[in-house]
Amino acid sequence: MRVFFSYSHDNDNHKNWVLNLANDLKARGFEPILDQTHLKPGKDILHFAESAVESSTYVLMICTPNYALKANNRTFGVGWEVSMITSELFNGADGKFIAILKDGEPEISIPKFMKTKLYIDVRGSKFTTAWNDLCNHMRNNGDSDQIGNLLFEALFKYDKNRIYDQPRLQELKRFTQFIETGKNSDNRWYVLRKDPIKGDLATILFKE
Repeated sequence: MRVFFSYSHDNDNHKNWVLNLANDLKARGFEPILDQTHLKPGKDILHFAESAVESSTYVLMICTPNYALKANNRTFGVGWEVSMITSELFNGADGKFIAILKDGEPEISIPKFMKTKLYIDVRGSKFTTAWNDLCNHMRNNGDSDQIGNLLFEALFKYDKNRIYDQPRLQELKRFTQFIETGKNSDNRWYVLRKDPIKGDLATILFKE
Protein backbone atom coordinates (compact mmCIF):
# COMPACT_ATOMS: atom_id res chain seq x y z
CA MET A 1 0.00 0.00 0.00
CA ARG A 2 1.46 3.33 -1.08
CA VAL A 3 1.50 6.21 1.43
CA PHE A 4 2.68 9.69 0.46
CA PHE A 5 4.06 12.21 2.96
CA SER A 6 3.18 15.86 2.40
CA TYR A 7 5.27 18.05 4.70
CA SER A 8 7.29 21.25 4.89
CA HIS A 9 11.07 21.34 5.29
CA ASP A 10 10.96 23.21 8.59
CA ASN A 11 14.46 22.13 9.65
CA ASP A 12 16.77 19.11 9.55
CA ASN A 13 15.30 17.60 12.72
CA HIS A 14 11.82 17.79 11.24
CA LYS A 15 12.96 16.22 7.96
CA ASN A 16 14.61 13.38 9.87
CA TRP A 17 11.44 12.90 11.94
CA VAL A 18 9.40 12.46 8.76
CA LEU A 19 12.02 10.14 7.28
CA ASN A 20 11.87 8.00 10.42
CA LEU A 21 8.09 7.73 10.02
CA ALA A 22 8.56 6.59 6.44
CA ASN A 23 11.13 3.99 7.49
CA ASP A 24 8.76 2.72 10.15
CA LEU A 25 5.98 2.37 7.58
CA LYS A 26 8.33 0.47 5.29
CA ALA A 27 9.20 -1.92 8.12
CA ARG A 28 5.45 -2.51 8.60
CA GLY A 29 5.02 -3.50 4.95
CA PHE A 30 3.82 -0.20 3.48
CA GLU A 31 5.34 1.61 0.50
CA PRO A 32 6.16 5.12 1.76
CA ILE A 33 6.71 7.90 -0.78
CA LEU A 34 8.46 11.17 0.07
CA ASP A 35 10.78 13.59 -1.65
CA GLN A 36 13.83 12.64 0.42
CA THR A 37 13.84 9.13 -1.00
CA HIS A 38 12.03 9.42 -4.34
CA LEU A 39 12.70 12.87 -5.81
CA LYS A 40 16.03 12.73 -7.61
CA PRO A 41 18.15 15.69 -8.82
CA GLY A 42 16.94 17.05 -12.14
CA LYS A 43 13.46 15.55 -11.83
CA ASP A 44 10.34 17.69 -12.17
CA ILE A 45 9.01 18.57 -8.70
CA LEU A 46 5.46 19.26 -9.84
CA HIS A 47 5.21 15.98 -11.74
CA PHE A 48 6.57 14.10 -8.73
CA ALA A 49 3.98 15.65 -6.42
CA GLU A 50 1.14 15.06 -8.86
CA SER A 51 1.94 11.40 -9.48
CA ALA A 52 2.61 10.73 -5.79
CA VAL A 53 -0.73 12.18 -4.66
CA GLU A 54 -2.70 10.43 -7.40
CA SER A 55 -1.09 7.00 -7.01
CA SER A 56 -1.12 6.77 -3.21
CA THR A 57 -3.80 5.06 -1.17
CA TYR A 58 -3.24 7.54 1.66
CA VAL A 59 -1.65 10.98 1.90
CA LEU A 60 -0.33 11.92 5.34
CA MET A 61 -0.12 15.66 5.87
CA ILE A 62 2.45 16.43 8.57
CA CYS A 63 0.98 19.55 10.12
CA THR A 64 3.08 22.28 11.70
CA PRO A 65 2.57 26.07 11.73
CA ASN A 66 4.92 26.39 8.76
CA TYR A 67 3.10 23.67 6.82
CA ALA A 68 -0.27 25.34 7.37
CA LEU A 69 1.14 28.71 6.30
CA LYS A 70 2.46 27.29 3.02
CA ALA A 71 -0.70 25.25 2.45
CA ASN A 72 -3.06 28.16 3.05
CA ASN A 73 -1.00 30.47 0.82
CA ARG A 74 -0.32 27.77 -1.80
CA THR A 75 3.41 28.45 -1.74
CA PHE A 76 6.42 26.27 -2.57
CA GLY A 77 6.15 22.48 -2.90
CA VAL A 78 3.52 22.21 -0.18
CA GLY A 79 1.32 24.60 -2.14
CA TRP A 80 1.48 22.42 -5.26
CA GLU A 81 0.66 19.29 -3.28
CA VAL A 82 -2.24 21.00 -1.53
CA SER A 83 -3.71 22.15 -4.84
CA MET A 84 -3.87 18.52 -5.95
CA ILE A 85 -5.19 17.39 -2.57
CA THR A 86 -8.05 19.91 -2.58
CA SER A 87 -8.90 18.92 -6.14
CA GLU A 88 -9.29 15.26 -5.13
CA LEU A 89 -11.26 16.24 -2.03
CA PHE A 90 -13.62 18.25 -4.24
CA ASN A 91 -14.12 15.13 -6.35
CA GLY A 92 -15.06 13.04 -3.32
CA ALA A 93 -11.77 11.44 -2.21
CA ASP A 94 -12.71 11.61 1.46
CA GLY A 95 -10.65 9.53 3.91
CA LYS A 96 -7.57 9.40 1.69
CA PHE A 97 -6.01 12.54 3.17
CA ILE A 98 -5.12 12.50 6.87
CA ALA A 99 -3.79 15.46 8.84
CA ILE A 100 -1.18 14.55 11.45
CA LEU A 101 -0.70 17.24 14.10
CA LYS A 102 3.02 17.20 14.85
CA ASP A 103 3.73 20.68 16.27
CA GLY A 104 1.72 23.68 17.41
CA GLU A 105 -1.98 24.03 18.13
CA PRO A 106 -4.64 22.83 15.66
CA GLU A 107 -5.81 26.39 15.03
CA ILE A 108 -2.46 27.38 13.53
CA SER A 109 -1.06 24.06 12.29
CA ILE A 110 -4.01 22.45 10.46
CA PRO A 111 -4.64 23.93 6.97
CA LYS A 112 -7.97 25.69 6.58
CA PHE A 113 -9.44 23.13 4.19
CA MET A 114 -8.73 20.29 6.66
CA LYS A 115 -10.16 21.88 9.80
CA THR A 116 -13.45 19.96 9.54
CA LYS A 117 -11.63 16.63 9.17
CA LEU A 118 -10.65 14.30 11.99
CA TYR A 119 -6.90 14.71 12.55
CA ILE A 120 -4.33 12.53 14.33
CA ASP A 121 -2.57 14.15 17.28
CA VAL A 122 0.96 12.73 17.68
CA ARG A 123 2.36 15.47 19.89
CA GLY A 124 4.47 14.45 22.87
CA SER A 125 3.42 11.34 24.77
CA LYS A 126 0.50 10.73 22.39
CA PHE A 127 2.81 9.66 19.58
CA THR A 128 3.19 5.90 20.06
CA THR A 129 -0.48 5.09 20.57
CA ALA A 130 -1.71 7.50 17.91
CA TRP A 131 0.82 6.33 15.32
CA ASN A 132 0.12 2.64 15.92
CA ASP A 133 -3.62 3.27 15.68
CA LEU A 134 -3.16 5.12 12.41
CA CYS A 135 -1.02 2.34 10.93
CA ASN A 136 -3.67 -0.22 11.91
CA HIS A 137 -6.36 1.96 10.37
CA MET A 138 -4.49 2.25 7.07
CA ARG A 139 -3.73 -1.46 6.95
CA ASN A 140 -7.32 -2.49 7.65
CA ASN A 141 -8.98 0.13 5.46
CA GLY A 142 -6.71 0.27 2.45
CA ASP A 143 -9.54 -0.13 -0.03
CA SER A 144 -10.99 3.29 0.72
CA ASP A 145 -13.04 3.42 -2.48
CA GLN A 146 -14.92 0.26 -1.54
CA ILE A 147 -15.54 1.36 2.02
CA GLY A 148 -16.48 4.89 1.03
CA ASN A 149 -19.44 3.64 -0.99
CA LEU A 150 -20.94 1.47 1.74
CA LEU A 151 -23.79 2.24 4.11
CA PHE A 152 -23.04 2.28 7.81
CA GLU A 153 -25.03 0.59 10.55
CA ALA A 154 -24.25 2.24 13.89
CA LEU A 155 -25.05 0.16 16.97
CA PHE A 156 -25.11 2.63 19.87
CA LYS A 157 -26.07 1.60 23.38
CA TYR A 158 -28.47 4.51 23.52
CA ASP A 159 -29.87 4.24 19.97
CA LYS A 160 -29.50 0.89 18.22
CA ASN A 161 -30.09 -0.03 14.59
CA ARG A 162 -29.49 3.44 13.17
CA ILE A 163 -28.47 3.59 9.53
CA TYR A 164 -25.94 6.22 8.43
CA ASP A 165 -25.19 7.22 4.87
CA GLN A 166 -21.89 8.87 3.87
CA PRO A 167 -22.79 12.53 4.70
CA ARG A 168 -24.17 11.52 8.09
CA LEU A 169 -21.02 9.53 8.83
CA GLN A 170 -18.86 12.58 8.16
CA GLU A 171 -20.93 14.52 10.67
CA LEU A 172 -20.56 11.64 13.12
CA LYS A 173 -16.76 11.73 12.77
CA ARG A 174 -16.70 15.26 14.16
CA PHE A 175 -18.06 14.05 17.49
CA THR A 176 -16.37 10.67 17.83
CA GLN A 177 -12.85 9.49 18.51
CA PHE A 178 -11.19 6.73 16.50
CA ILE A 179 -10.17 3.70 18.56
CA GLU A 180 -9.66 0.73 16.26
CA THR A 181 -10.83 -0.84 13.03
CA GLY A 182 -10.71 -4.26 11.39
CA LYS A 183 -12.87 -7.22 10.38
CA ASN A 184 -15.11 -9.20 12.71
CA SER A 185 -15.74 -12.96 12.76
CA ASP A 186 -18.28 -12.58 9.93
CA ASN A 187 -15.61 -10.93 7.76
CA ARG A 188 -17.37 -7.56 7.96
CA TRP A 189 -15.44 -4.32 8.38
CA TYR A 190 -16.01 -2.51 11.65
CA VAL A 191 -14.89 0.71 13.32
CA LEU A 192 -14.94 1.08 17.09
CA ARG A 193 -15.37 4.69 18.17
CA LYS A 194 -15.85 6.51 21.45
CA ASP A 195 -18.12 9.47 22.02
CA PRO A 196 -15.81 11.99 23.76
CA ILE A 197 -18.75 13.71 25.47
CA LYS A 198 -20.91 10.80 26.63
CA GLY A 199 -18.11 8.24 26.78
CA ASP A 200 -20.25 5.64 25.00
CA LEU A 201 -18.63 3.12 22.70
CA ALA A 202 -20.09 2.57 19.25
CA THR A 203 -19.39 -0.24 16.83
CA ILE A 204 -20.02 0.82 13.26
CA LEU A 205 -20.43 -2.12 10.90
CA PHE A 206 -19.97 -1.62 7.17
CA LYS A 207 -23.09 -2.96 5.52
CA GLU A 208 -22.50 -4.77 2.22
